[in-house]
Formats: sequence, structure tokens, C-alpha cells
Amino acid sequence: MRQSNRLQLNAVPTASGGIARAAFELACRARVAVEPILQKAGITVRQIKDPRARIAVKDQIELLDLIAKRLGDEFLGIRLAQKIDLRELGFLYYVLASSQSVGEALKRAARYSKLQNEGVAIRYRQGKVINLSLEYVGVPRRTDRHQIEFIVTIILRICRHLAGREIMPITVGFVHRRARLPDDLRLLFGTDVAFNNQMDEIEFAGMMRAWT
Repeated sequence: MRQSNRLQLNAVPTASGGIARAAFELACRARVAVEPILQKAGITVRQIKDPRARIAVKDQIELLDLIAKRLGDEFLGIRLAQKIDLRELGFLYYVLASSQSVGEALKRAARYSKLQNEGVAIRYRQGKVINLSLEYVGVPRRTDRHQIEFIVTIILRICRHLAGREIMPITVGFVHRRARLPDDLRLLFGTDVAFNNQMDEIEFAGMMRAWT
């Protein structure tokens, strides 16, 4: 029985928790009573304050949703991704930053992203275009908006950072529904963002893979 319980616990996808901690810090600065929100999301104060502690992906999704509602920010994930220091991504950032080209960095993102978040698998496809699709593993996709929007926005930021230019994606698509983005976020992506899409994805021109 104990062995079975351990296997079941190990099967729960976890994340490094960087997104959750960024949202937590934002809520603290806004003087929101955060402990009841953490409790409702199933996250302890020790977990959220310890940068080495893993957080269950489903709990991170719940926390982001609760904080977004409390702050009245429907686009919390995107706005967090705009502001966060990329170095706070830790190991994954340094692996990507050491790449010889943008294409290599995106391949590494697909290969190593599960170390950062076990609940989201990134798949890299290269042809005339570069396509990164994101698939949820062990976590219901329908529960999330903010985490997936954060991840896609971070991918775009990293590409721009590595290339040193304002890369514009060809396609950005999310499975969840929204009416539209506000104008400032539409300008951020530089293209129309498709909601109620068949998959979560971001797509770039194929020539970008050689950019350094």
C-alpha cells in the first residue's frame, strides 16, 4: 500500500513554481491577504517562499486563477511574463541563453521544459516554419488560461532576447476561449492571437532558426 501511494504521489506533475511565486509577490505588493488564497489553492507558505520547493501544476494553475480574480487582472499570465526577469527561470534560461542560435534554443526548450514544468510538454517542429506546440500532461487543460499564456509569452520574450530584435510570430494560438486581447497585448504579440484554437502553439518564420 505504501509503495502504491508513493507511485501515485510521484505521478502528480509538478513545476518549479516560478510563475506561482511571481504572482504571489505581485499580490503581496498589492496588499492582498495571500494566506487564505494559498490555502484554497493547496499551497503552503513554506512552499511559496522556498525557491527550491516544487509545486503541483494543478495548484499553480488554481493559484494564478485566484490571484487574477482578486486583482481583477484577466490577463495576469501575460503581464507577469512581460515583467519577470528571465534569469528567474533558472536552469532553463541559462540552457537556452547558451545556445548558438534561436533554433537551437527552441529545440532545447522542447527538450528540457519538463524539468521546469512536468505538466506541459513542448514539441518542436521545423520546416518552412518553426512550430512549437504545447500539450498538457496529467493536468486538465480546461482549467488553465494564465499559466499557458505566461509560457507562450516567455517563449516569445526569450526569442527576442537571444536574437536582439523584435521577432514577430506568424501564429499564436490558445485552446481556451477569449473574446480578444486588449490593444497593448495585441501589439506585444504583433499578430492576431487565435483563441478556441485546436492546440496551444506559437509559430515563427523558418529562417529565424539560424539567427544568433
